[in-house]
Amino acid sequence: MGPSCPVFLSFTKLSLWWLLLTPAGGEEAKRPPPRAPGDPLSSPSPTALPQGGSHTETEDRLFKHLFRGYNRWARPVPNTS
Repeated sequence: MGPSCPVFLSFTKLSLWWLLLTPAGGEEAKRPPPRAPGDPLSSPSPTALPQGGSHTETEDRLFKHLFRGYNRWARPVPNTS
């Protein structure tokens, strides 16, 4: 299965949204979202489970994930032709 697999992409999107929607702390941060019994996502995915930490740490993880592989020295140049 390559990265173009629809299931893999949906789990990736789910894990990114989960990072954004994870509460900052408290008991709610430790509890996964409720799922329907027949839901195909009923088995928890390691990337979809919340990780402990503050809201700032969650933001840091999100930005590190979004910008991994980003070359900060590569800049666009104007077209001179």
